[in-house]
Amino acid sequence: MGCMFIEKFTNSKYISLVVVLLLMIIAIGCESNVNGIDEIKDKHISGNVINQTPQVKIGDAIFEVELAINPPERAKGLSGRNILDKNNGMLFVFSEDSATQFWMYGMKFSLDIVWISNSCKIIDITYNAEHPENPNSSEGLVLYSSKLPATYTLEINAGEIDLYNINIGELVEFLNFPKGNRVNC
Repeated sequence: MGCMFIEKFTNSKYISLVVVLLLMIIAIGCESNVNGIDEIKDKHISGNVINQTPQVKIGDAIFEVELAINPPERAKGLSGRNILDKNNGMLFVFSEDSATQFWMYGMKFSLDIVWISNSCKIIDITYNAEHPENPNSSEGLVLYSSKLPATYTLEINAGEIDLYNINIGELVEFLNFPKGNRVNC
């Protein structure tokens, strides 16, 4: 039975048909790929650059940030990481000014914390929030909070507040944030 199938398939009609079908499949695949590349090029040329990293600008300092918008992202934060690159951070976003508290559970390095109001002003600063000796224990953890309610909280490496001379009362600007995001400074 297998031999009859091979004999039928060796007929030049069938071989031609298979070749034509394969060429059509290849052509359709290449065409859709070219259209995708053109679409990406168009977005770059028009100024709508894709996948730009969100940034927080305070004075002359610019920090590339990850966003922590929903409860699971905010709960995890930067915990479990060994380092945070210079001029990087995490921006925690809340729906409105609120009295939030942060702890250093799971942290392996110290942080500076910048508390930002919904009017985009720095309302408080926590310098050098130290990581615990045992990052996997909640025993004896210090709770950090702002003196005033904050909508945004920026965590950066300890010492960067002093390095960039960042002060309470300064305005904060958010750059490259996804459109339609509720982050607006």
